[in-house]
Amino acid sequence: MPFKILETDILIVGQGLAGTCLAFRLIQKGYRPMVIDQPAISSSSRVAAGMMNPLVFRYLTLSWKAIQALPLAKIFYHEMEAFLKSKFLYDIPVAKLFSETDADLWSRKALLAGFDNFTDGQTHFPFSNDAIHYPFGAGIVCQTVWVDTALLIQEFREFLMDHNLLIQDTLFQQEMLINSDGFRYMAIKAKRVIFCEGFASKQNPLFSFIPFRPVKGELLTLRIPNLGADFIVSKNIFLLPIGNHLFRLGATYDWDDLTGFPTDKGRTYLLQQLAEVLQLPFEVVDHQAGIRPAIADRRPVVGAHPDHSNLYILNGLGAKGVMLAPFLVDQLIDLIEGKGAIDPEIEPGRFIRKSK
Repeated sequence: MPFKILETDILIVGQGLAGTCLAFRLIQKGYRPMVIDQPAISSSSRVAAGMMNPLVFRYLTLSWKAIQALPLAKIFYHEMEAFLKSKFLYDIPVAKLFSETDADLWSRKALLAGFDNFTDGQTHFPFSNDAIHYPFGAGIVCQTVWVDTALLIQEFREFLMDHNLLIQDTLFQQEMLINSDGFRYMAIKAKRVIFCEGFASKQNPLFSFIPFRPVKGELLTLRIPNLGADFIVSKNIFLLPIGNHLFRLGATYDWDDLTGFPTDKGRTYLLQQLAEVLQLPFEVVDHQAGIRPAIADRRPVVGAHPDHSNLYILNGLGAKGVMLAPFLVDQLIDLIEGKGAIDPEIEPGRFIRKSK
């Protein structure tokens, strides 16, 4: 008896944050995408902090596309909450603790057009509460949001499973057949395939021309019974309240060790940075690591394969991925539907043009 062919208009490879947001938006628009995914413990989405912060603290500048992406992302995740009947989006300000030289720069930038939409315009000097004292002061970033990405991804995964839209397996690109009417992989026949594989795309031969530069990040979960939970602290590291006296502490950046396992080195670095900020006792209750799918030029990669118009990629969302994902998903779907083009800054073909 011949096996049954599973046909779909769109096959999404990977169900991290990018694949989850893409599948949700497609379902909203009336599509019935199939998702193939074998969750990895080292997926960056599953250990991501989940913060939406429109500013780049290192340079005190607006993040790329923040003005367009942030309001869209808030609406998008609220829609996901309603769809899944769950809660994973929380408004919470960020207290950026200053170095000796930051305060003057902040006071000058805080009132600039664009920047002023995301700050209270003040320098809080010195910055103090019951547990944190920082003599050089702090600036407060408004409109910042925390998304519980682990919960979002898990609950959407359960939806996919309940509706027979998820194949729990690994796709091996070498075994995928490309022909005139689409793609064939084992018993799956798809008109379009979209790769949202995260750091695994570095091994994808179809996109070997993209200079992936994966970076490992480590996070600690702390229990701090006496610390208030009304803002996120940022000073080289971040300290994010996630409820029940638990806080997420991150993050590290390691381009050499890509094993996906937590390290003593990462733990030591995070705790040393925390010691400069926190004045309360705490307990470490968890230590996680994930591999971020970063790109060499620090921009996402979104769009169609240069040689296969129905083969797409959505990847490299980076540290601002929670904020950017809905914005990039909409660009990609507009491309698929013939309603728009991908920003040349992020389309895959930019790497081929540069190499010529």
